[in-house]
Amino acid sequence: GLIDNLENITTKNFKKEGNYIFVIGKTLGHLYQSEFYKVVLGISDGPSPNINLFNEKNNGLLVKKLISKKLISTVHDVSSGGILLALSEMCIGGKIGAKIKLPKSTINSHEYLFGEDQSRYIIEISEKNKKNVMKMLEENSVYYDSIGKTHSDTLDLGKELNIKIDELEKLNSSWFKRYFNENWFMSMKIEEIESLIKKALPDAEIVIKDLAGDENHYSATIKSKVFAGKS
Repeated sequence: GLIDNLENITTKNFKKEGNYIFVIGKTLGHLYQSEFYKVVLGISDGPSPNINLFNEKNNGLLVKKLISKKLISTVHDVSSGGILLALSEMCIGGKIGAKIKLPKSTINSHEYLFGEDQSRYIIEISEKNKKNVMKMLEENSVYYDSIGKTHSDTLDLGKELNIKIDELEKLNSSWFKRYFNENWFMSMKIEEIESLIKKALPDAEIVIKDLAGDENHYSATIKSKVFAGKS
């Protein structure tokens, strides 16, 4: 879709050490059809997670409101791989770690960290905005867990996991080549992306930003007559 105001974009990268980390939405620990079951345990059968349409809409609209009011620094959806994968992506993107303490729960740590229950987000909140965010969550009957804070250069889950962000980034960027055992995969340069856009839209005015400084994660603003009158 089209975004009317680019100032309202909130990325998934952690922004600052010492900020609070909340999980929006209830984690029930659904592992059937999850990446954990398929990749780690080799289990591909079982039911997919249930979707509560009220929670899906309610949680999503509340997160959108928090973004528009600039009350959260970062937001990332929880999907394939569950909470742990989402946290890893947020740490790698921002080059900032997280110190996590899992909430007391009736489910085990694997279910909490890798479950793929629907309608969930991870948000980063500054100290000054924490009370306002909690108030809005509670007024809108949105379930949330406070799971920790952004933290130096490690993803620290105590006895479950403790890894430097640099090491995590290396593991994240090297798996593809190891999986295929070849080196054909290459990131695209900004000039290549601009050239492809220009072929399709010769009149385009293009601004491309390298979001993570890794020549692999870009945002592009494109102005063209093709988009005139469209929203």
